[in-house]
Amino acid sequence: MFIQLHLRGSAKEKADDDIACLFFFLCMVCWVGYSLLISL
Repeated sequence: MFIQLHLRGSAKEKADDDIACLFFFLCMVCWVGYSLLISL
């Protein structure tokens, strides 16, 4: 799915998608880590 979006979009759109995916991934990692800290 992500690959198709990258192939269709321009270079700038691809860069924006990469940043959005990275930001989302970091948010998920922080949220999971925070949840684990609370549960300890």
